[in-house]
Amino acid sequence: MTASKSNLSKLDQGWNAIEEKYRFLEGIERDGFFRITADEIKTIREPRLMTKLDHASDLPQIFKRHKLAILPETRGTYIIAPMLLYQPFEDELTMPKINDIRHIAWDKDLQSLDINSVPSETIAINTAEIGGVLTNFLGEEPLYATVAGRMKSDEFEFHVHTPSGNELPVRVQNSQIEIDAGFESSESLILLEAKNYVYDDFLVRQLYYPMRTWEQKIDKPVRTVFFMYSNGIYHLIEYGFDDLYDYNSLRVLRHGHYSLDDTNITVADLMDVAAQSKPRKEPKDIPFPQADKMWRIINLAEMLAEEPMTKTDIAETYSFAYRQADYYTSAAKYLGLVEDCADGVQATRLMQRLMKKPYKPRQLEYAKLILRSKIFLEAFHVCNISNTGVAHIPSREAVMEIMRNNIELGTDAVYRRRAMTVRGWLDWMFRLCKDVGEVVK
Repeated sequence: MTASKSNLSKLDQGWNAIEEKYRFLEGIERDGFFRITADEIKTIREPRLMTKLDHASDLPQIFKRHKLAILPETRGTYIIAPMLLYQPFEDELTMPKINDIRHIAWDKDLQSLDINSVPSETIAINTAEIGGVLTNFLGEEPLYATVAGRMKSDEFEFHVHTPSGNELPVRVQNSQIEIDAGFESSESLILLEAKNYVYDDFLVRQLYYPMRTWEQKIDKPVRTVFFMYSNGIYHLIEYGFDDLYDYNSLRVLRHGHYSLDDTNITVADLMDVAAQSKPRKEPKDIPFPQADKMWRIINLAEMLAEEPMTKTDIAETYSFAYRQADYYTSAAKYLGLVEDCADGVQATRLMQRLMKKPYKPRQLEYAKLILRSKIFLEAFHVCNISNTGVAHIPSREAVMEIMRNNIELGTDAVYRRRAMTVRGWLDWMFRLCKDVGEVVK
């Protein structure tokens, strides 16, 4: 069943209109690709809005149906074709165990930089560089900030893999590239792509085009690093390309997770929080949460602490479907971290206060908000911690039974989905603990 035009996003409507006008599907069927100019796209909608597809979930529906993607070739032309352009993040790269997070003490007396308030990619990079995270991860020092911002690419050629297993040749010349930060040492040039939130995948072009441009300009090796910051943790992943001319030949060379604050949380700390918890009644105006990833809820609240956003903005920022954006926003409301406002949704005063706390007390406050719920508190007490440091989360069926005794949610399917959230949040809590080596669900 085809969605009505009114139910389609502006992006989907735009690309459907481009297909009606220029018939790029016929061109791809005939030639294997279709070349389109920025001026042609602009007849429908602003090209930057139509081509900013940083994650696979950003792709318009017509691209998803036909396994298509788009790459810039020059400053004014793009190629549309079946291409594999995105790289997923493995869980270990974005959701580390607490014992895998390296602590580097912050000992800088700076009044203009607060490590507990990192509102942008630029500030995250600055704190990581000043705090020694970058030199520790890269194994090179001193580092000198050199290239950054928008610039033109050099001319280079490569091939990209297609979903059918073939290779498509691409030639790039004077395409616009953007580098979030570049540092040079005596040994290499390091190019960073930075985000102040965590995604499920990324567009390889964001690393590949800058790397290909600079490896032709200098004699030193060019290193490419994906850098993410969220909830006090810096995630760094270095990628290398086994074949310089193969877009899809990237692999992880190393990854690391860092904190500039105390991360020494134990099971005893959680037990203390649980012992002091006084369950509240379930809120009548906010549904029981269905959003499994607690770290993403926190990240969302952090973003809303900087400025209000609409649910559409949230969906676009996180590459969510609108329904998923609604689930995560609602879950953040359930915890008291966000609230409605005239401009959409904003962080509450509570969240603003939490953002100013150091890492450890902030995480324990999040745990306290979770355990205000009688359902979460009872499920927490059913968890079993072995002498060997293994945390056993209760089964979905056990959690569903606790829920049935406390709240009316309707069908078994609804209970099952909500039970997954309970188990997901408990999993997040125990992964905070230094003395938990493994969480079993």
